[in-house]
Amino acid sequence: MLSIYIVQSASLIQCDRQSQFDLACISQVKGLIFHNNQIRFCNWDLENLILIQEIQIHDTWVTFEDHETYFQCTYAKKEKKIRMHIYYDMQGIQDIEYTSD
Repeated sequence: MLSIYIVQSASLIQCDRQSQFDLACISQVKGLIFHNNQIRFCNWDLENLILIQEIQIHDTWVTFEDHETYFQCTYAKKEKKIRMHIYYDMQGIQDIEYTSD
């Protein structure tokens, strides 16, 4: 009984960490969307767009790539490549989709 409780607790802790990581990625993308949309819709110099950015979140390197209708966030987790596609428009984030290799 105790071992089941420990496994469940460990799983909950891991889920909490993943949720915090996902929220940090989404927060970063929100800032990038705002930045890039201002440049696109205000006819500012397109050279100031942030199309690719790599930052470290919770000891994990994440690459953010703007594809004009979605951001692709790529990172490695347990030897797998995880991709999070965050779809957006002028109003903000519309959908999120996860894939892995």
